Amino acid sequence: DNAGRSELETRLRHLAPAELLLPQLGDTGPETALSKATHKCLDAYQLTALDAEGKQMSVRRELAPRALFASKSARACVAAFIAQHCPQGQASEGQEPPPAQDMDQLPEACLGALAALVKHLEIFGLERVLATNARTLHDSACNPNRLLNLEPFHSIAHVRLTAQSIRDLELFANLEDGKEAGSL
Repeated sequence: DNAGRSELETRLRHLAPAELLLPQLGDTGPETALSKATHKCLDAYQLTALDAEGKQMSVRRELAPRALFASKSARACVAAFIAQHCPQGQASEGQEPPPAQDMDQLPEACLGALAALVKHLEIFGLERVLATNARTLHDSACNPNRLLNLEPFHSIAHVRLTAQSIRDLELFANLEDGKEAGSL
């Protein structure tokens, strides 16, 4: 395939989603259609997905209306979400609100996926979990500049390991006697 498909496979393995939210088949427009190769990649992921313990994982495939993924409706959906969950993100006179600026920086595919995710979570009353990204431990007020604070996958130049992983990999001490000798 191409680099985009390889990137998708890598992201799926890193994120290990238990549910895939995909556009329904339909006639809303080619910009929201998934190729056969992409469907094949997703099928392969569903068959081989492993959980954190290395056990076969069941991956749900949920279909959302293709219109949600389209750029115009996606932009409106995300803007409404920001307005609802970050009301203090309103612009001062003559200025565009920060969230709209952030939205312009998102690729259309990301904006469509975010809109579909918002609508999907609204069904279960869980959409507010997306707004927690805009809050900090020290301040419960929503910061609209952080709401869409998404990092490009390729910009992540380090690996974050849990304490259990560090222990299991014997990075600083071996498991046998807890000493540095024999560790990585």
